[in-house]
Amino acid sequence: VSMLDVEQPPRLLFVVPNLVKAIRDLRVDSDSFLRWIVLHEVTHVFQFSGVSWLREHMSGLLRDYLRTVEVRFERGGAGGLPSLPDPIKVVQEFREGGLIALVQTREQRRLLERIQSAMAVIEGYSEHVMDAVGERVLPAYTGLRDSMDRRRRSRSYPERVLQRLLGLDLKMRQYEDGKAFCDRVVERSGIAALNRVWETPEALPTAAELEDPAAWIERTGSRPEPAAA
Repeated sequence: VSMLDVEQPPRLLFVVPNLVKAIRDLRVDSDSFLRWIVLHEVTHVFQFSGVSWLREHMSGLLRDYLRTVEVRFERGGAGGLPSLPDPIKVVQEFREGGLIALVQTREQRRLLERIQSAMAVIEGYSEHVMDAVGERVLPAYTGLRDSMDRRRRSRSYPERVLQRLLGLDLKMRQYEDGKAFCDRVVERSGIAALNRVWETPEALPTAAELEDPAAWIERTGSRPEPAAA
């Protein structure tokens, strides 16, 4: 799904060598694994083709972010030397977003937070659907889920360091935070309440609401589904 060219229809494209390698590395049944991948990606196609505003909204956020990207070198007042940042602030920003966060402006961080929050819901919703539907259509689903979760976490130490430095571990956090949000909303108020995230861009949760689904439920008025008679 192209985020920048919203006129291009969503398409499913699979890189066969990558799939073959994943099947070999995970040691899973190829047919079940391919069905798992297709189910996951089809959910995304439905999201971006079925929610009329979603692609345009994400495209707008990405374009706004890209317009702000520039390399800055701040100089201090004495002799043109670089000003020294607050070390506590540097450590905090690094922990939250890697090296990328250290060179971002406040506006860039604000936009990136909105992008990450939206992507967390998009990924988390797909993960929730996988759990809800997977066991009914994939006999080996539980084993596949466990294998995929292990694969996402089983990076070597150098890989984890590099991902952290560049902020590339955000994808893993999107899966985890987004799925936890979706699971908790459905557990508390039902799938109809969760589906309200697709009503308008304003209905998407903020970064704070991802960690506090009850606050999102309260803001959007997503009441629990009535119990079946």
